Amino acid sequence: MKKYLIFATLVAMVFVGCKKNTTAPPKKPTEKPVAAKFSGNILKGSILEGDVTATVSTRVDLEGGWSGRGADEVGVSMFAEGSERTAENVLADNIPYKVNGNGRFSPKSADIYFPTKNKVDFIAYHPYNPKVTATNHTVDVLFSSQTLANLSKMECIWATVTGQSNMESAVNFNFKRAQGLIHITIAAGSSGYPALSRWEVTLDKVPTLGTFNVKTGIVSLPSDPKPASVKLEEFAIYTEGGSRGGRLASFAWYAQLPPHQNTQFGDRLIRVTSPDKKHTYIVPLKQNVEAGKRHRIKIELQKFGEAKMTSSSITDWVETSIILNAE
Repeated sequence: MKKYLIFATLVAMVFVGCKKNTTAPPKKPTEKPVAAKFSGNILKGSILEGDVTATVSTRVDLEGGWSGRGADEVGVSMFAEGSERTAENVLADNIPYKVNGNGRFSPKSADIYFPTKNKVDFIAYHPYNPKVTATNHTVDVLFSSQTLANLSKMECIWATVTGQSNMESAVNFNFKRAQGLIHITIAAGSSGYPALSRWEVTLDKVPTLGTFNVKTGIVSLPSDPKPASVKLEEFAIYTEGGSRGGRLASFAWYAQLPPHQNTQFGDRLIRVTSPDKKHTYIVPLKQNVEAGKRHRIKIELQKFGEAKMTSSSITDWVETSIILNAE
């Protein structure tokens, strides 16, 4: 009888043990992936006004902002935090986003989702190019057609944000310009011309091809930068109220150019031709063109054949003054 009780007890213990082993562990709550919510500012300053010490939701175009119609697109890539920007470390590669007038991004095809644990870095650039990949991250930019319609197309802006996690889905990019800007105004001086409208302004022997590296945010010159003459288009500037409600104040001429040194292109010229095509003034262009900076040049016309560069500056889109005489 005693042996029977012991045997029955052992069988019961085995049964209980089997029952515990076949019970499934409790399920953990499913973690939902967190999509990054992007927005973007450009360091303050349009072609017309400039001060890059603050930020607003604008980029450098003649209107001073994103188009607001979804026409502007940026490419965004995600990498493991602190890693080199290579194909081995890319987590999301050149994903296109549309940008509205307030600098908010909306995915054109798909969202970018954060990893569940690790932090990540982002880079973003404009204008978007579908051919960019982690192994092919350069874009050729032509600076040969300096029309008002093309100025924004030559604009290369870039930003990076590091150490982001899914604890905070909002990611705000502060974009920087990778190209330089030439801004020319003309004063009549003693030439006898009104120096207001219909002047023809040309930059001679300037580089017209740049290579934009969207991984580093740098526009560099290729082995053949194709120096050439580029004609600038006149832009009318009005007082407050715009062209409809404002008063015509002045005219200016603009050129976006790849960064370069005077030592590389020391024979560059600014050629100014009168509206009646009878007189041409020539001013040497000896200043460096720097990334993210405006070089504002005011030319005062003297008697035929002479012109004086009354002020010239290259800073963070804000002017200082130096005096240069030109023959």
